[in-house]
Amino acid sequence: MAGAEDSRKARALARSRMIVASLARAGDDGRAARIVSHYITPASDARDVADDARIAKLAKGWGLEVDFDATGQGLRLHHDTAPADPAFEVLVGRMAEELDGAGWVYEGWECPVVRPAKSKRPD
Repeated sequence: MAGAEDSRKARALARSRMIVASLARAGDDGRAARIVSHYITPASDARDVADDARIAKLAKGWGLEVDFDATGQGLRLHHDTAPADPAFEVLVGRMAEELDGAGWVYEGWECPVVRPAKSKRPD
């Protein structure tokens, strides 16, 4: 199972880097803090799936808040952070690993694009 866990973590990290690159293409360097939402769902192939209370405890340890996602099929974990911060990538990898061990799948994250304010030129 370690191979599957490693590939899920690698996939989560690769997707995370793709999102940060997409932000950069949109003019967002990712250094500004903003609400970032992470989405997780119960694994269909897991023997044991942790209940919401255990996931809430994990999320609290990561510094995240928990809500149900819009589909009702999983959970939305969210926090204020800068997605280009190296600590954010570490968190994504940790979440993917620990959620896999709890019978949940880390589906990915999203956030708004934050562009620097345009400075007005003096008249």
